[in-house]
Amino acid sequence: MKKLEEIRSRKAISAYGGSGSIIETLNNGSLLVEPYDNWNCYNDKNLSKQEEVINPRLLAAVQTSRPEYQNIERLFKIPTPDLEEQIYTAKKGDLDNTIRSKYFPGWFFCPKCRRLHRLEEWKRLWNLDNRFDDNYPSCYSCSSRVRGRGISRKKLEQVRFVLASLDEGKLIDIPFDRLWNLPNDGKVWNLDNEAPVTDELYYKSTKGGDGLQSINIYRGSGKGAPHKNMGVIYNKYIVFNGEGAYRILLRNGSDVYFPNILSCIYIPRPSEQKTNWVLRKAQRGDTAQEIYDDQEDSRTALSIRQIEEIINQSIPDINTPDFRMEEFLYVTNPAIYNNNHQRIERDFWAIRYPNLKIGRIKKFYALRELKETSVLLSYTRVSTESKKWWSIEEGREVNDLNPKQKLPFNPRFQPTFMPAIESYGEGLLFEIDSTGITDMADLLTFTHTFCHLLMKEMEFLCGYPVTSLKEHIYHDGEIIGFLIYTIQGAEGSYGGLLSLMPNDINSDGTNGDAKILKLIESANERALDCPNDPICSNDKGHCFACVDLPETSCEQWNNNLDRGIFIKYVDNPEDNNSRIILDD
Repeated sequence: MKKLEEIRSRKAISAYGGSGSIIETLNNGSLLVEPYDNWNCYNDKNLSKQEEVINPRLLAAVQTSRPEYQNIERLFKIPTPDLEEQIYTAKKGDLDNTIRSKYFPGWFFCPKCRRLHRLEEWKRLWNLDNRFDDNYPSCYSCSSRVRGRGISRKKLEQVRFVLASLDEGKLIDIPFDRLWNLPNDGKVWNLDNEAPVTDELYYKSTKGGDGLQSINIYRGSGKGAPHKNMGVIYNKYIVFNGEGAYRILLRNGSDVYFPNILSCIYIPRPSEQKTNWVLRKAQRGDTAQEIYDDQEDSRTALSIRQIEEIINQSIPDINTPDFRMEEFLYVTNPAIYNNNHQRIERDFWAIRYPNLKIGRIKKFYALRELKETSVLLSYTRVSTESKKWWSIEEGREVNDLNPKQKLPFNPRFQPTFMPAIESYGEGLLFEIDSTGITDMADLLTFTHTFCHLLMKEMEFLCGYPVTSLKEHIYHDGEIIGFLIYTIQGAEGSYGGLLSLMPNDINSDGTNGDAKILKLIESANERALDCPNDPICSNDKGHCFACVDLPETSCEQWNNNLDRGIFIKYVDNPEDNNSRIILDD
């Protein structure tokens, strides 16, 4: 058995991974990622070795996001050690840079004899000299000794189901040993007074069947042994341990884990401390070059151009309570660009296309290099929206139970740091022309729908599957736009998005050679027709056939979309040529 499992660090903070999530691994089955204060890389001995993420904007946003985070002082990268050589032979010291997890679900069954036990019970049933912990869990009954070759082990399989709570936000194993004295009728099973049975359990499925109705849990192996059907169990609310109601979910289902991730795009704006330091040195007569050479920390070093801009005060101050909106205002600020409409800094390279304009797109910007930093603030189970669930207090199903936000650390831990990941990629930013759209709800829906339509079309022109693309929607009540981008580790970040823009930065767009113009025309046409019309157009105006994206690509989980509103405000959607105009 491999003692360690390699995963990419970006999976430790993502739409499908992080503290509290279940990850499927190649060699170690299904694992539950533990709270980050349990991770080996962040214990007292190893924390000082980890690389700090310098991002004052994100740090300030974290501190104000929740009362629990007001004492956060630092962000640390999740380490990515090369474990290829040690992965089979890891010693205790090799675990210093690892993320801690545990087997989950904890119920394992033998695919041969179909016995079903918790992992602890499987371990007890093995003889200690067989070194159970050094190998992948295997069946004590079906494994056998082979002369001269040790033990031939019959690997166990984990059950596919877990119990999740909406109002408690917890994830636990199904108590299969407590289900036997409960009637099949009714919506709720209360297990608080049910004692566990001591009989051996068996996990059996009908040959050729793959649905829930084909799976049964048997109490004993004899003829006529009592059993419970998974189809019946799946439809019950289960009350356990005096807590809120639970429902059964598939362990790898998309409704098990909904993370609340805070991300920001790096913009090279000096901190107030740096700005004051530069101004003090400039007042003493130091040149920009001398100030540049005098910087001690290369991680936060300013470029000569930034120093010159501070001295000349050529970049207007941006004061906005929305740190996300600050990104948009910075990229769209013409003062930051030089004569060839570029801004090049470390981890930031933006290109402005001042003369390119089409329909509702006021301005185009290409981010040839961008850095995204992300942290996990919290997560929920089952849903990010209110959902029908059983209320113990009212004794009925209600529609107004909000999912509980779970924090990615243990309740008693007082965090002063958080894990963060940095990802690099490319993107296109679009500034929307909101002329004539006075209703803010309509404007937000129009912009979000427009963004999705473009991402759908990009899949055919930029070479990236839509699962590799992500979005940011920017708005402050007056200015609105969106960013479509891809980051490293996906199939993207190799220039596919930039290939949609003209090679000539000063192109006026009149020749129509820019692929992005044709892509926008195709997106407008996509909005007019959906294979599922008229059902789609009459039911919220969006579906996966026309607008919806994989949930990992949409920051609003495919909410706030409507083709009808988009068509209402787009300029002449059936007259493609009339929409290419010049910006005076």
